[in-house]
Amino acid sequence: MNYENPFFCYQGYLSQFYGDVGVTSTSVQRSLVKSSFRGNLETMQAFFGLEVTGVLDNETVEAMKAPRCGVSDISRYEHFDGKPRWEKRQLTYRITRYTKDLTQSQVDAVIAEAFQLYSDVIPLDFRQINRGTADIMILFKGGCESGSNNTFINDLLKPFL
Repeated sequence: MNYENPFFCYQGYLSQFYGDVGVTSTSVQRSLVKSSFRGNLETMQAFFGLEVTGVLDNETVEAMKAPRCGVSDISRYEHFDGKPRWEKRQLTYRITRYTKDLTQSQVDAVIAEAFQLYSDVIPLDFRQINRGTADIMILFKGGCESGSNNTFINDLLKPFL
């Protein structure tokens, strides 16, 4: 993303979280950028409960700067056909990139506690590994601002710290 020009940063945000998921052709992407900025902006504003204007106002920019995960807000979340289930009860997870906002031990503890919340209500157990490929791979990426490491863990999981 081009952080020197704020428009490109906002366009990148809208493309990532509200754009046409699955479009890979560069020429199609270019034509979609021209026609979909306003539409994607309106979708984003509606999703956040903001006034839907299609205009990049201060309230919309602040919502874009808020910490969040990297998953599209409009995805169907159907990454696999049917209703797949784990074929085992013991799942491994690995954190491959840590946030700079917390220590590695804090992240490990918070993630372990979060998985324990799942284990308490579903028939799965989670175990952290430090090498190799895990069933669940976790990494933290920065936000829209250059040098920022805004991640969902900061707001959602800090009460556990």
